[in-house]
Amino acid sequence: MPVGLLDLRESSKKPVCMSLFSIIIAARIIFVQSLGIFTEQECLFDPTPHSKWKACSCENFDGEGNIHVKCSRQPWTIIPTIPYDNRSLFSHNDTVYNIVALSVKHSSVTFIKQDALKHHNIQILDLTNNHIEAINVNAFRGLENKLYQLTLNQNSLTSIPSSAMTYLYQLRYLHLVHNMISEIKSDTFDETQLKNLHYLHLDYNQISMLPKKSLLRLPLQVLTLSNNRIIEIEKLALPTTIWFLDLKSNLIPEIPYLALRELKQLRTLDLESNNITEVTNNPEVKFISEIDLKLSNNRIRHIKDNAFDSFQKFGRLDLSYNQISTISEAAFNSISQIRQIDLSYNRIVRIPVDTFKNMAKSLKWINLEENQLHQLPNALQPLRTLEILNMNGNKLTALDTNTINNVKPVLTELLLAFNRLIEIPSQVLNGMSRLRHLDLSKNRIRYVRRLAFGKLDGTGTNLLKLNLAGNLIENITDSGAFLYMSSLVYLDLSHNRINYLNDNAFERLEGVESGNQLNQFPITALGNMKRLRYLLLDDNPIRVLPDYVLSILPHLQRLSLTRTRLQHITDRTFSGHSAPNLRSLNLAFNRIDYISTAAFNNMDSLEQLALNDNKLTSIQTLTFSSLRNLRQLSLAGNAINITMERSISDIPTLENLSLAR
Repeated sequence: MPVGLLDLRESSKKPVCMSLFSIIIAARIIFVQSLGIFTEQECLFDPTPHSKWKACSCENFDGEGNIHVKCSRQPWTIIPTIPYDNRSLFSHNDTVYNIVALSVKHSSVTFIKQDALKHHNIQILDLTNNHIEAINVNAFRGLENKLYQLTLNQNSLTSIPSSAMTYLYQLRYLHLVHNMISEIKSDTFDETQLKNLHYLHLDYNQISMLPKKSLLRLPLQVLTLSNNRIIEIEKLALPTTIWFLDLKSNLIPEIPYLALRELKQLRTLDLESNNITEVTNNPEVKFISEIDLKLSNNRIRHIKDNAFDSFQKFGRLDLSYNQISTISEAAFNSISQIRQIDLSYNRIVRIPVDTFKNMAKSLKWINLEENQLHQLPNALQPLRTLEILNMNGNKLTALDTNTINNVKPVLTELLLAFNRLIEIPSQVLNGMSRLRHLDLSKNRIRYVRRLAFGKLDGTGTNLLKLNLAGNLIENITDSGAFLYMSSLVYLDLSHNRINYLNDNAFERLEGVESGNQLNQFPITALGNMKRLRYLLLDDNPIRVLPDYVLSILPHLQRLSLTRTRLQHITDRTFSGHSAPNLRSLNLAFNRIDYISTAAFNNMDSLEQLALNDNKLTSIQTLTFSSLRNLRQLSLAGNAINITMERSISDIPTLENLSLAR
């Protein structure tokens, strides 16, 4: 049985992502700390009195003697000389430290002089956000076989300083973002020997075109040129080794087929936010390998016959946020394989029946959100591998089960929010044995009938997440409404009109409602939900809580009862012994004018308590003293004029206290 997990208020949660680089750096820091070696301190490698480098910090980069010198907001117009013979002065436990990375950021550097970094082993150089206009041709002399990452973002360069980079054999990453580069000439890199340069970033410049051979000689794998003014890319302008090409937010009027023809390794082409009005093929150009093509935020109105004949395989095709109203039946005839297609935020009224027929055995994800579809497109009929279907924000009033019969055994996510459905499409759902997520929020559904989601044969469904928020549901009278749904871990019934729940409505569930019209705490309906962790009953007209209300929910961690009509919290309302895991209790924006001295006794796990915006006028002695782990207490927005001795002072872990009126 899955662990109950519930958050039923409408919210926006963004996943936290950590890059591989961040993980590596974090691991290094932990390693250094575990050895007891310092990670950052004042830079001591220059013993000269009044050394400019003493204004910087030095960080142990990897725990093995390699140092990152970090300087910020310095008044220097040039990079000061780094002493060479005194490195041994910068030591710890007999380890000689070696400068391998230098950052001078948010400073006033305008010029990089000759031999500025000679005799050092600098591999990473970051000069972001200075005022660099010129770089001496010999500025990086001595770093030919060392420097592999050079960052010159947010400076004042008007051209690529290629002459200063001629012999940087090991340079792999070059960042020139947010400069004033307006031109890349055909011979810009003619004399360079950048045989390891794989990543070039030229975003946010003023480049208007890429002439023939301008970048051809570079061994690039990743090239980003977003947010420039590019109108044209001539053929043979780009390296044939590129697999990732970012051209978004330019002025490109069409897919530049001839410039891309020789890019046999191309896997991602980003043309988002350009001036493309039509997708046409080029008979001279055929991409055989799989490509991710992004054409979102252009001005495409129609997808015509054979529009994508220059392509055979897509990983993802993104046509979202255009003005597409019609799609020809033969538009994708050449596509033999595709995993994802995004047609959201267009003006599509219908899709011809055979539009996706060649994708029937490969398409897994389709997004048709925010179009003008009045019914499920017949084009979905041939699909047999579709796992995710997003139809949010259309004009659906009913669903034809025959349209998606073929995908019933494989569909895992069905999104139907913001439509005009008046009932739960039970017949369509029947047979969706792998469905995990169903969103029916913001429709016009009034009833939840018996076995609305459960299989009629009694074997149950595998739904994990069900969203019915924002409908017109007034009551749930049938105890079998959610029968055979024991896998469900998230149920949202918020912002309906619910005023009655059958006592057995949630017999096997982990969910309940908020933002409805319940005038009493649904204690019987919740009685079987032993694994419930989050319970939100905000915006219900509840006046009184039953005695020992938490005794039926032993695993509850968070309880929110904001904007109800609660007036009193007695010593019988909450029992700490019956809520050993409760960490957050939100009673804000109520009408509470009385709290018993023993109201929170034995609630040892409670860390957050919100009582703000009530009608409290006093706080009694020892009211909160038993909350030994309380970290946040909000009493703001009350009319407190009497605070008894030791009413707050005996909370040893308290970090945040608000008493503001």
